[in-house]
Amino acid sequence: MLSKNDYGVLLLLYNEGCNTEFKSYTKKNIKERLEKENIKLSINKITNTLKTSIKMNYVNEGARQWQSKTYYITKKGIEKIEKNV
Repeated sequence: MLSKNDYGVLLLLYNEGCNTEFKSYTKKNIKERLEKENIKLSINKITNTLKTSIKMNYVNEGARQWQSKTYYITKKGIEKIEKNV
């Protein structure tokens, strides 16, 4: 089961169009964008949220940005957001 924080990260990726390996965000990008929405999550919480979402096939790793991993929402994740939000 997803938490509200998990939904928040999924919704951010969905709204930002991060749905391909190329169009994807790093954890730092996610944190910065969430803070603009007045949602404060630590990098550790974002990491845990991404791990959970990857296990559930809602998020995949994208192309690396230098040494940082990036993440994007999958079709299954998009369906989850459109159904529940």
